[in-house]
Amino acid sequence: MKFNVTNILLGVLIMIMGWKVIFPEPIPDPAPITVQIPEQVGTSGTQIIERVKVVTVAIPSQDKPVSVDADLKEAYEKSKDSIEKLNLYLESIRVRDYNSTLVDNDTIKITGKGRVRGQLLDYKIDWKIKESAFTYTPEVVVREPKLSLKGGLEFGIPKIIPDSDLNSGFVAKANLRFVNRKGNSLSVGADTEKRIWIGGEFTIFKTRR
Repeated sequence: MKFNVTNILLGVLIMIMGWKVIFPEPIPDPAPITVQIPEQVGTSGTQIIERVKVVTVAIPSQDKPVSVDADLKEAYEKSKDSIEKLNLYLESIRVRDYNSTLVDNDTIKITGKGRVRGQLLDYKIDWKIKESAFTYTPEVVVREPKLSLKGGLEFGIPKIIPDSDLNSGFVAKANLRFVNRKGNSLSVGADTEKRIWIGGEFTIFKTRR
């Protein structure tokens, strides 16, 4: 039996090409990406609930003078009735609960709850959102174009090599293949024995990574 070296080399070439098609190089996994989120600071500013006049008075039990509501102090001093004085005193030491939204803007929302003796006059909220890092791994999406044109070349090698070099049994075929995004294709080709080939392929199932 004679061996045609050319056909053997072509056979090896076809096997190499087939290996590349069936086992393509894997797509490397994307590296994680870290995004630095800068620090953010803000303030609500002083929110006035009720404006009052303040006066400083000395209280024997206190080491330093204290600030009091000037209007309430004056009303207490002008009151002659003991019941009225008691009511003013009770009003000044009344316990109140506050539950409301203190800050609500594009950056942050802060709700607060508190209890005071007397009345909440104003408040001011300062905040700082500390710098942080967010790390994520991008997802690789492999997508075919809507329509692509691919060219191919096939070689046919006989299982038994003829003795005559004029009739080696070697056949070559070239084809063009139109492939859509779904993986379905239509092919047109011709071979060295003057045959015209028309065929198609469609996707039966797909696997996910």
